[in-house]
Amino acid sequence: MYFQGLFQGYAAIWTSTFITTQSAVALFVKIVFGSALGLSELLGFGLAEHIDLARLMSPQGDKAAAWIHLFAITVLMIVVVPRACLAAWQWRRAQQFQRCIGLALDPYYGAVIETPVRALIETEVGSGMQSLAADIATFVVEKLYDERIVPRLRGFREQGGKVAELKAEIQRLSEDFLPQLDGYISATRFPAFQEALSQRIGETLKIIGTEFAVFREPQAVLTGLKVQAPGHAEAGITEQFTRAVSLSVGTSIALAIATVSGGIGKSLGVAIVSTLLGTSGPVGFLIGLVIGAVVAAGAWWVGKEAIAETIETLHLPGTVIKAALWEARFQTLLDEGRQKCEATIRRSVEEKLQPLSPAITTEILSRVRSLWQPLR
Repeated sequence: MYFQGLFQGYAAIWTSTFITTQSAVALFVKIVFGSALGLSELLGFGLAEHIDLARLMSPQGDKAAAWIHLFAITVLMIVVVPRACLAAWQWRRAQQFQRCIGLALDPYYGAVIETPVRALIETEVGSGMQSLAADIATFVVEKLYDERIVPRLRGFREQGGKVAELKAEIQRLSEDFLPQLDGYISATRFPAFQEALSQRIGETLKIIGTEFAVFREPQAVLTGLKVQAPGHAEAGITEQFTRAVSLSVGTSIALAIATVSGGIGKSLGVAIVSTLLGTSGPVGFLIGLVIGAVVAAGAWWVGKEAIAETIETLHLPGTVIKAALWEARFQTLLDEGRQKCEATIRRSVEEKLQPLSPAITTEILSRVRSLWQPLR
């Protein structure tokens, strides 16, 4: 009607067998179009000012534009808006019911789903372990090597002394450092590792959840998780999977770590100190370099044979040590020792944490597996 009104002239004419008076027509118009007239006033259209009941009842009729608008507004209010609200409400209810619909999957699909999930969990756990080992190594280098061992080595270079006493002092410093290292691992870094791992795996599994029903090709999932869901039929599984992930992953990691890593801080600390102080460890390596330099440069002082045999118990003057280890060379040794210390500790921690990786992966997977096993 609006389109035809662009090219044709319409008139609104009232004809009725029973409603023939203007007052009766006015009452009828008020009943039928009252809401539309009120809305037009609120919107500033003022349609009431553009209708004339006297002309409406005349043979020539009233101008039809205002009446067409009233009909359109009335249909919009009585038909379109209520039906749109009803449709939206029904769609929302359908979505809610859809989340509770479980589709029975063949066991084959469970195996297909589990393969990429396990691979992704193993990857995240391995990455988390490497980050944990790197942070522990950095902490030991900063707090033990730089703040305790290096000052003692500098004191030995400046003041002299016995290598045996130097070793014993470094041994004592390292053992005194154990409680601090244990506290850092147990109270600070391991909880942070747990939280970060929980967040990463949770986000990864939520991504899987959005593509949950299309794991037909495990290799495709492993290469990037870019497969698009074919429609809305599997949205119930997707929503269930995503919602359950946030409730299970953190608990799974916490239980796994609590189960397999009791006393991990103390055991790791002892392993780290043992690695540092061993003859092949970075500190033992550094002391060996110091001894080698002193032997090479100090042979003139007491003779090569004597110094080689008694070097650890011999009191070495600071002048001899500084002659053998001038500042640039000594700093180079410290830098090499620092690098070797960090690399050795990281490798040692990764080896000690390795048994945790499959245990954490298995525990997390056992919790996540329950999300699709009931659907079989």
